[in-house]
Amino acid sequence: MPAAIVATAGRLPAFPHPTVHEIAPDLLQVGRARRWFVVGRPFVLASVFFATARCGLWPLAVAVVPVLFVSQVVALNELVHRSLGFRSRSTTLLTTLVGLLVFDSGHAITVTHLGHHERGGGDGDPESYVDLLDTGGLVRETLRYRVHLWRWGWRHDRSARGFLVLEMTASTSLLALAVVLSPATALYAGLVTVGCALFPVVSARGPQVDWGRQRAGHALVVRGRVLPALLLGLSYHLEHHLYPEVPSFRLAVLARRLDPWLAAAAVPVVEVW
Repeated sequence: MPAAIVATAGRLPAFPHPTVHEIAPDLLQVGRARRWFVVGRPFVLASVFFATARCGLWPLAVAVVPVLFVSQVVALNELVHRSLGFRSRSTTLLTTLVGLLVFDSGHAITVTHLGHHERGGGDGDPESYVDLLDTGGLVRETLRYRVHLWRWGWRHDRSARGFLVLEMTASTSLLALAVVLSPATALYAGLVTVGCALFPVVSARGPQVDWGRQRAGHALVVRGRVLPALLLGLSYHLEHHLYPEVPSFRLAVLARRLDPWLAAAAVPVVEVW
């Protein structure tokens, strides 16, 4: 197996690797129950939040939100890459609904995330450009990241503009309504908004970039037990870029199969919990 090709700042490494049908054809099949579980999980967790808040169990309600947010990111990621096997019309509707769950535009995220995969990092990447920002720039970006995604999606996919207008109008209206409707909805809106604002910070300083210590961006392999499980597979970022059609809940299995190629390519490993 050949040595790694060194990645430039913020970009993913390029090296020979097997095709998905050579290494993971069995990981592409998703049953109906699992499909709906992945998409339905964030909605169930939102219901748990409001049920516990209604009972006055505020600490428990707050504790649900990080799990809800991660599950929402996972669900939307699977819809973007069509890895669950939903038909086109169902994918379109679910993308809108899953995005609105956190007052965001699912189709804006779809356009920018596919652009991220196409560019693979660096300054021109609509998502991971934040990896290259200093601390001050990253803090400022938390305030405008969502608008940046929407504007990038508007400029780069004319066919999605109708959805972008509809979803941003709906999300803004729902957010405003949530703030005034009740203490529970106001708390939900606040926590979700904070979660969305922190997303670029986690992306730029999280485990997939060695907590910001390396300027090589996502040219890393993350291995561990607890954190990858808590992140529902999102820490397998390099594997996801190599095989985006593999669902997140199967990336741990894929990672073990891919380890010999990654080791031969001398891709740096970050050990987490």
